[in-house]
Amino acid sequence: MKKVLYMLAALAIASCPARSQDRSVITVGNRMIFESEIRGRMETDKRPYEEVAKELTVEKMLAYQADREGITVTREEVEAEVKRINGTFPDEASFINSLARQNLSLAGLKVAIEDRIKRNKLIRQKVIGRIDISQSEIIDEMKQVLSNLGNSYNLRLKWFQSKEEGISFTEGFNPAKEGEMSESQWFLDRQLLPEVLAEIKNVRIGTPSSPFPVGERYLVILLKDSKQEEKPGTQELFNMARNNIYQRKFSKQFDLYLKELQSTIPVFYSE
Repeated sequence: MKKVLYMLAALAIASCPARSQDRSVITVGNRMIFESEIRGRMETDKRPYEEVAKELTVEKMLAYQADREGITVTREEVEAEVKRINGTFPDEASFINSLARQNLSLAGLKVAIEDRIKRNKLIRQKVIGRIDISQSEIIDEMKQVLSNLGNSYNLRLKWFQSKEEGISFTEGFNPAKEGEMSESQWFLDRQLLPEVLAEIKNVRIGTPSSPFPVGERYLVILLKDSKQEEKPGTQELFNMARNNIYQRKFSKQFDLYLKELQSTIPVFYSE
């Protein structure tokens, strides 16, 4: 449910009309990014302006290219996604109320869904379709996974824009404050950033860390539990290895495709 609400919030930002005092700050092909879109996502994601602006630029670029490629979305596809989202709510009224709270009409939701499906279709054609994984690659990766087995950690996280905000949060830490953190999730040590791994060594289970810098923000972690990673079964190991390779190749192909688009799609920034 939390993921669905987050998605609805993102769609609301993407589909809401510009207010009279709003202005277009970036134009990507024939698509515009408004100040309200950037500010809205900053508030939702708690991320800096430049990072959100870059993400929205990529989204608009993909949507614009999908239109140029003649990619279409059927009404049935859109209705199926609306039905899926609706089904995550206890009843129709809850669904409609959720849209109303975000100032999002059902028509606006459908427009945003159509745009997202277009982007996904383009990515499947131009990125995923170029990924090839051989059996020998998977076997080599399986060996690498086994050699990297280590510890796993159950963590809760909370991001802050400044160190002072993080310090204020950790002072007098209590269950209510813990409830403000992300849901607990298991992470393998190889999935964690070096800064997080280093900080884990300094904290005790049930005690929040001091805020520490990660990129341009500060992070507080709460270690709930830790355990030695178990050796996976053959099928699980195979799936892990293939997924690792896929993620690396997807990232590489996606970056290459974006460079292709950047050379053909004009992007203008307003002063």
